[in-house]
Amino acid sequence: MCYRSKILISACLAITLAASAGCGIATAKPSPVWIDTDPACGLGATYDVDDCWALYQASQSQSLDIRGISTVFGNATLDETHEVALRVIQRLNEESSSALLPLPVLGASRAGQVLPTPATHALADALQDSSLTIIALGPLTNVAALTRQRPDLIANIERIIAVAGQRQEQRFFIGNSRIMHMHDLNFRKDSNAAQVILDANIPLVLVPFEVAQQVIVTDAVLTSIETRNPSILWLTQDSRSWLRFWETALGEGGFYPFDSLAMLYMTNPRLFSCVQVSATIKRRRALFVESRDTLEVSDQDLQLSSVQYCHSIDIEPFEAGQLSLF
Repeated sequence: MCYRSKILISACLAITLAASAGCGIATAKPSPVWIDTDPACGLGATYDVDDCWALYQASQSQSLDIRGISTVFGNATLDETHEVALRVIQRLNEESSSALLPLPVLGASRAGQVLPTPATHALADALQDSSLTIIALGPLTNVAALTRQRPDLIANIERIIAVAGQRQEQRFFIGNSRIMHMHDLNFRKDSNAAQVILDANIPLVLVPFEVAQQVIVTDAVLTSIETRNPSILWLTQDSRSWLRFWETALGEGGFYPFDSLAMLYMTNPRLFSCVQVSATIKRRRALFVESRDTLEVSDQDLQLSSVQYCHSIDIEPFEAGQLSLF
């Protein structure tokens, strides 16, 4: 089955994610979460903005109890992603009238890093206090390092929501092109870390490229956001640079909001259709790139590394004006 239809999130949407995150259960106890992220907004036109929107969504949600935020290499170097995270969180906190986001702690700077970092220390402390859901918006390096250093805390990881995964032999084409396609970059940046998570049997939810392709953020969407919330102009301006890159270099009419959909899953899982599947890492020889490995899911051998794979999103609340992504 193919899920290629896209949602054009129209400019007429007026209800924000913050207002709808409770999905009719505003009195429910907020979920304790840890956010692991590699934001790069503002570093240039070819750097994505999805992590920054995910942090914005988190700052607006009343359904999340954010116990910590850590940074990881990925979209840029660790120094760059940490600096961006600090800038974004400070800006969001200045504009917030509710609970403040915690400042980020420094994590892994390269694939395979296993030595303790401020991030693994802080995450371990948080897991000792209570069970957590980890929202992994970049490579899984920090989480894998934590499981190696503190296997006694694995049971306290309620689940990991990761932006990764694909069906067998699946390719992710952009726009109308059948040549230009994107790779599963969060996974490929540290495929061994993903293997550590699978081997540890930690409950894993994959919010992959497949579902991100069904949502497209256009200039009209950004204009609508600015109208509703002028204080977020700094982020919509960064997003327009990213949007222009997608339009001119990739031939697409807007960009896909990869990481923000993982945050939306956390706050509004009923919007997503997900299936229980098996996951395996296919090792492939790489000549000109760092890695060609793939994290593939299948409905066979469900006893092996079973994960939740989200393949589609319900478009009706968006079309009816009941919900906005940002």
